[in-house]
Amino acid sequence: MYKKITLSAILSVIATAANAAEPPTVKLGGRFDTMVGHVRQTGEYRDVIDNNTFQNKGKGNRSAIVNDTKIDVNIDGVTDSGLIKYGGLIRLNADTSKSTANQSGIAEKTMAYIQHDSIGRLEGGNYYGAGGIFEMDTTAALAKAAYGVDGFWSKWASETAYIDMSWINPHAPKIKMDNLSGYKFIVSPNLPSNYSAQYYASAPKLTAYTMPHPTLTIGVSFIPDMDSTGSVATRASRDDGPVDSDRKPIGLAGNRPTFKNIISGGVQFKHNFNQEWNIKAGLVGEIGKAKKFVGTDLLRDLKAYEAGLAIGYRDFVIGGTYGSWMKTGAYKTKLEGTKQGSQYWTLGAAYQQGNLGYSLNFMKSKKAGGLESIGTDVQRRLGAPISPNKAFSDATYNKFTNISLGVEYKAAPGFMPYAEASRFHFKDANAPKSNQGVVYLIGTRLTF
Repeated sequence: MYKKITLSAILSVIATAANAAEPPTVKLGGRFDTMVGHVRQTGEYRDVIDNNTFQNKGKGNRSAIVNDTKIDVNIDGVTDSGLIKYGGLIRLNADTSKSTANQSGIAEKTMAYIQHDSIGRLEGGNYYGAGGIFEMDTTAALAKAAYGVDGFWSKWASETAYIDMSWINPHAPKIKMDNLSGYKFIVSPNLPSNYSAQYYASAPKLTAYTMPHPTLTIGVSFIPDMDSTGSVATRASRDDGPVDSDRKPIGLAGNRPTFKNIISGGVQFKHNFNQEWNIKAGLVGEIGKAKKFVGTDLLRDLKAYEAGLAIGYRDFVIGGTYGSWMKTGAYKTKLEGTKQGSQYWTLGAAYQQGNLGYSLNFMKSKKAGGLESIGTDVQRRLGAPISPNKAFSDATYNKFTNISLGVEYKAAPGFMPYAEASRFHFKDANAPKSNQGVVYLIGTRLTF
């Protein structure tokens, strides 16, 4: 079915392009953030860990000056009848190093589309899926400055977390590993396929949206493999993890497999009651199959959902989200004395007073069983039997909170200074210490 839909889409684009009266227009745009950042966090989480040797390589810097730069190439065309629109987007990484999301590829997002205003829109490529678009757009107005709880702060806080290796080394039961906190905790309010703590939103997908109703949009995406990124060179194997070197490795855990054959989508409602009141509401979810790597069938399938609401009155907006990944990726057989499950919620408010904008956002989440899938890959790489192991499970929930205050000022067209402070707390009951602290960001954003 997926192949038939894809072939139909390709043929439609070819036919449309052939009947175009004029070549597509190409417009350049983008965003350029320059910021000074400073992070204060629990001392031992400043350690820079080599995940291959588990050695401490010293302390990370508390402060830095950094850039985050994107260039958008927008391509838009229309047939001579005016009924069919087509085109695409190429979002380029334009920094002098790997991007903020740890990508070394030239482009961050690529997408082609074909659209009929009375029927719908079809998109294909490495772009956000319907579930991701709806969840971000519904509450987008709640975050100013550096994007609040789903923003830049997370790239400054340590991603180190503890994993229990007592089953192989009783003398070093708790080991710190980098790039692990995004699995143990839910640190951004997203569906798994759009999770900001990892590199999943770049998986190739096909997305369809309805268009006829002015206030109600329905969308659905098919994601063949969440471990694939970009071109055919980085397609993942059927039951193993990503081959893209940009995916964050976890030392002995490697690049663990995730999910395939994912359906992600939902519905969004927008309405302006009058010039003062407006509302946005979204309900999204996704399902997918867990990969059965090395012939095992130990982990639960992907099941997740999120509901969001934002209400605006004049220059003020308030809203929030509630979501759950349920028991996604945890052991199918729950071990005695352990917990599984997850949930998160956010609450935010923003106010625009002329050129000056403020926002205050809060997020809270809990998760148990997040390292069970990581553990199965650790066992594989060490040559140990692959089976449920209590060392990778959680007896209590790992809890995360974040509160973010942002201020921005539109000083001139396309130029905006901003400042933001985010206070975070990773509460890991099984770790010797939990990480908590504050990220301070002061920057400017140039949009063009």
